[in-house]
Order: sequence, then C-alpha cells, then structure tokens
Amino acid sequence: MTRFATILDIAEQVGLSHMTVSRALSGKGSVREDTRRRVLEAAEQLNYSPNSLASGFRSGRTKSAGIVWQFVDPWGGDTAVGLWVMQALQSRGLACYPSQMIEDESQLLKTLDRLLARRVDAVVIGAPAETVRKPAILQRLERVPCVTIVTPESIGDVRADVIVHDRNVAIRQVV
Repeated sequence: MTRFATILDIAEQVGLSHMTVSRALSGKGSVREDTRRRVLEAAEQLNYSPNSLASGFRSGRTKSAGIVWQFVDPWGGDTAVGLWVMQALQSRGLACYPSQMIEDESQLLKTLDRLLARRVDAVVIGAPAETVRKPAILQRLERVPCVTIVTPESIGDVRADVIVHDRNVAIRQVV
C-alpha cells in the first residue's frame, strides 16, 4: 500500500515545525520566502498531496458528495444517468459515495445516515416523489448543505434543487 507524505514528513526533512510547514504550504501567515521555497521543494520531492479529509475538518467542507441512485436498472437508462452524474461530480474534484437507491424507508434512512456521518457536502438522489416526501427522509436531506432531487413528479415545497422529469409518465403513455 502506498504511503502518502504528510506535513510531518516535510517538517522532519526540512527541520521545521509542522505549523511553519502548514503556513508555507497554505500561503497563510508569515513565512520567509527562502523557508517557503525549501518547504515547497521538499513537498515536491516527497510527492506531498494535501489531505482533503483533514482540511475538511478545518473548513467544514469534505469535498465529497453522496449519490443515491438506481444503479441496478434492467433497462440501463437510469444507471447510465447515475454514472454520468457521478463522473460530473468527480470531474469537479468531489469524492463520490455511490449508494443503490432502495425505496424501503428504513434502508434509505440508513444510507442517508451513513452519508451524513461522512459529512458530505452534497447529495444527489434519484427517487420517486412519494419516497422523498416522507418526513424522516426530508429531515435528513435538510441537514446536507446541497441537495438535488431527481424525481418523476413534483414533491412540493422542499428546500433543495428539484429536477422533475417525465420519463415514467412518457413510458406509461407509450404502454
């Protein structure tokens, strides 16, 4: 398993405190220019990459998103859309936690609780309106900074972005 260099590794290599190294890497606070250069050179040599989880604790953001979607789809259409959404999130630098959409309320609550425990910054959920309307589901979704709900019908007054599509209505009309 690959071990990633930490601020402590850089501090040890250049003989500075971890706080000085942190200030030099972030550009915040006063650090002499020659010290900053030594820290940046050591960081490059050690192949240092910032720990986004650790910075998330400080900033309150984890740069992550949960996607609750119908990934097991016999027709393949919803799966493709879910994967496209996940790819779009990842291309914007977000780590994604995909979960299979299960309409059983207790299972969906467990999924949302796991995402909340990870402190995700966003959730994209593809769900029927009757599932999302449930008070316990809405309560969990309101605790996430950014929520997008993709549903085949309107769900009423919800504090989230809602994308209503008519795919299911169109399929019923064709049948």
